[in-house]
Amino acid sequence: MSKRSREKEKQRQSQSTALSIRELWQEKKQILLLALAFAALMGIFYGFWFSEIFMTNVLEPVVKANAFVASKILNLFGFDSITSGSNISSSSTSFSVSIKNGCDALEPVAIFTFVVLLAPVSLKSKLYGMASGIPLLLILNQLRIISLYIFGIYSPFLFDLMHVQVWQALFIVITLMLLVYWVVWAVGREK
Repeated sequence: MSKRSREKEKQRQSQSTALSIRELWQEKKQILLLALAFAALMGIFYGFWFSEIFMTNVLEPVVKANAFVASKILNLFGFDSITSGSNISSSSTSFSVSIKNGCDALEPVAIFTFVVLLAPVSLKSKLYGMASGIPLLLILNQLRIISLYIFGIYSPFLFDLMHVQVWQALFIVITLMLLVYWVVWAVGREK
């Protein structure tokens, strides 16, 4: 093969590669833009998440509300629990649990909300998704807090396992399943 033929071949391959990248971009542009928008929203969320404004004005009231609601539910089932800020304790045992950053369900709610808002479906489907998904995640978080309190009283050796491994993984899986369910529902509804 002559030098000129090799140069033409290289040029043809270069043009072919540029064309395939352009075609790939056109084919995947919407998905890539949605992924970039989601990453940007999560970046903004985490920028706010680590701010003092968030800690004082959002996180503190949310964890206190979580503790209060969990304590009231526990008391309905005969547990003698009391709250002090974000702490739930038992007057009959020395056990107490403190609701902290990460045990508030705000991250899963943010992830769910951003995916729903960015989905290319109607506003009605988005509102339905948020009106059903967010309360379900908040209820799931209450179940997590209540179950951890009960584990802490009756099975302290399982408390860390349930808190760190089981509930964290379960919360992620349920959030993703809820998102998949909503996406399938919303896309089906739009057709």
